[in-house]
Amino acid sequence: MVVSYHRGGLCNRLKSLFSVMRMGEEYGVAWPINSYVGCSFNDLFENEIELECKNIRTKFKGSIYGSWRFLILPEDNINHPIDFMYNDTPDKIKEIYLEKIKVLKPIKYISYNVKNFLTNFDNRTVSVSIRSWADVNHNSSRRRRRTFDLNKFIDAMKGMDDVSNFFITCDDVNIIKKLKQIFPNKIIHFPHRESKKGLIDRVSSSEGMQDIVVDLYLGGLNRRFIVSDISTYSEIQWWLGGCKSDIVVV
Repeated sequence: MVVSYHRGGLCNRLKSLFSVMRMGEEYGVAWPINSYVGCSFNDLFENEIELECKNIRTKFKGSIYGSWRFLILPEDNINHPIDFMYNDTPDKIKEIYLEKIKVLKPIKYISYNVKNFLTNFDNRTVSVSIRSWADVNHNSSRRRRRTFDLNKFIDAMKGMDDVSNFFITCDDVNIIKKLKQIFPNKIIHFPHRESKKGLIDRVSSSEGMQDIVVDLYLGGLNRRFIVSDISTYSEIQWWLGGCKSDIVVV
C-alpha cells in the first residue's frame, strides 16, 4: 500500500492523494487534523481510505508520498512539473488525473449543495477564486498576504464582457461584501453556515471545511474562471470542474 501524507492545506493534500492513486490500486490517506485542516478526511469524503496518523511513517516506511506537486511518472515523457499549467497541461496527463479525481466521493451534504447551487449559474456566469491568505496564520501565508491586491481582481472582473453574474469563492467574507458594493446585483456566493456566535470558522471545524469543499467543486464549473496565481485552491477547483474553464490568472 502507498499512503498519501501531507500536513498542509486541503488542496495540497488532495494533490498528494490524486498522485498516490496513480501508483497502484492499494492506497490510503493519512489526514492529520491541525491548523490547516480542522477535520478528518471522512468528514468530507465517503471513500474508505483514511488511515490513523499515529506512527504512520514507521508503519509505511518507504511507501509514503507527501509532496504537494502532481506526480509525474517516467512513462509520461514529461521533464517538468504540471502544477498550475491549467489549459497548457498535456491532454494525456489531464485524462489520467481526471479519471483518478472521479473516484473521490464527497459526502451527501457537499454533493447536495453543489447540485442545488448550480441553478444560479448560466453560460455567462464567471467564477472568481480569490485567495487573500487571511485565514491561515503561518509565516508563508503572512508573506503572501502582504502581496495580495484585490484591485487586480476587480480590474480582471471589469475586463470581462457579457457577464450575468460573478460566482465568488474567497477566504475573507469582507472581500465578498466589498465586491457586492462595486458590482451591485452581480455577485453570488455559496452561503457558508453560521453558528450563534457568527460565521463558523473556515478551517478549524468540519462544518467550515465542508462549506469550503462545496466552493471547491463549484468554482470550476463555469466557462470562464478568474484564479489566484500559484493557489492550489484555484487549481483544484479547475481540476474538479473537469479542466474545462478558460483561465485568467491574477
